[in-house]
Amino acid sequence: MIDRRFGLLGDPVAHSLSPRMYRAAFAHLQIPASYEAHRVPRGDDEGVRRTMRNLAAVGGGNVTVPHKEVAARWLDARTTEVEHTGACNCFWLDEQGRLAGDNTDVTGFLAAAADLEGLQLDGGWCSPGGRRGVRFGGRPSNGRLEPVGRPR
Repeated sequence: MIDRRFGLLGDPVAHSLSPRMYRAAFAHLQIPASYEAHRVPRGDDEGVRRTMRNLAAVGGGNVTVPHKEVAARWLDARTTEVEHTGACNCFWLDEQGRLAGDNTDVTGFLAAAADLEGLQLDGGWCSPGGRRGVRFGGRPSNGRLEPVGRPR
């Protein structure tokens, strides 16, 4: 029996490996949970809110392009990383029943790039929300970590 449900929302999401990875992890750890991809079309801000609320009520989820900024606006409780970046990539209900969120792009980038201090990176590999996370995450070390995005 599945007790908790988690998901990824974005557009597109059909190609994502996240559902397979999370389901495999849940099975390996014997956690009765599921993880599904939820396509929410670009521009459907109400769909982002509704999907986040529905998933948070039964587990939680992750957000990918193009919805990280929209997701941050729907949160009732934000971490410092969300406040500084204006982007959210994971969400849940907190102990008070509020829709809470974080931006793990910041800590993820810092963990992966600890030795890249001062390096200018080509930020075309990440979303605008991800670039803000990298920019914010680079500030504590030396204030000069600036990802550069490719023109669209």
